[in-house]
Amino acid sequence: MTQEGFDAALTDEDEEFGQAQPQLASSTFFGRLVTLGPSNEQDLRLVKPEHTVGRADSCSLQLRYPFVSSLHARIRCGPEGVSIEDCSTNGLWVNGAKLSAKATVSVAHNDEVAFAPPRAEGDTAPPLRFT
Repeated sequence: MTQEGFDAALTDEDEEFGQAQPQLASSTFFGRLVTLGPSNEQDLRLVKPEHTVGRADSCSLQLRYPFVSSLHARIRCGPEGVSIEDCSTNGLWVNGAKLSAKATVSVAHNDEVAFAPPRAEGDTAPPLRFT
């Protein structure tokens, strides 16, 4: 049996019980960023140690909105959890609070990340939720 984020293989020890024990796969699933509201943007599955968000084609998650910088944020995933770093001059908001310039903060399940001030004039970028 294989589960998402895990590879399972039957070992000699498991044969007597007839069940495979899950082993961490090389690409561990740390969570995902999900767009909120009506949007055709892709969601970002966090399976690598580092992801980027911005307008640039090289970003892991591309958001093509006026308030989003070419490289707006860097997301790091590891055993200690998931953190997001503001790489923009426009700012980054987590749960409605603006981060200090170039700050890095940990994000938890259901935290909301926005790339423009709440209700900014001309902002059409939907916020993202970490799940």
